[in-house]
Amino acid sequence: MTWFDEIAVWDPSKFNNVRTTMISKRSHATLTSITPNKTKVESYPTFSVRVGCNFDFKDYPNDEQSCSARLYTTNVMSEVELAIYYNLEPSVMLGWGHQSIKKNIQEWELLSVNTNLSFYKSYRKYSNERPISSYEAQSTWFIIFKFKN
Repeated sequence: MTWFDEIAVWDPSKFNNVRTTMISKRSHATLTSITPNKTKVESYPTFSVRVGCNFDFKDYPNDEQSCSARLYTTNVMSEVELAIYYNLEPSVMLGWGHQSIKKNIQEWELLSVNTNLSFYKSYRKYSNERPISSYEAQSTWFIIFKFKN
């Protein structure tokens, strides 16, 4: 999520020319330094999702399965825009703590993950092209696809 905050700002010349900082959500609520400009705030929420997939075992044990998850907002594009920031590679964690680098679940191995930003137009039509008019933005939703191959 991205927004501009007119309270969470500072004068870079007074802080060794620091222009970017990362703070916890709790710290954001207690900032007291104010200048007459505004700060762009970016939030990267994390969450856990369980996905059920249909698998085809005809070629077991040499088969490969694909599984997708769709993340979307119920708001139209003119209100909320989802984005893939800084061309970051998508990631999947199959475990927590010391198991966070885990790539296998029993006999299954996670081979790859990719992301595709699509736009839901209408009548079950998806497009990779963003809307060009405000009219289209009023009726378009963002969808981020994550695929497991």
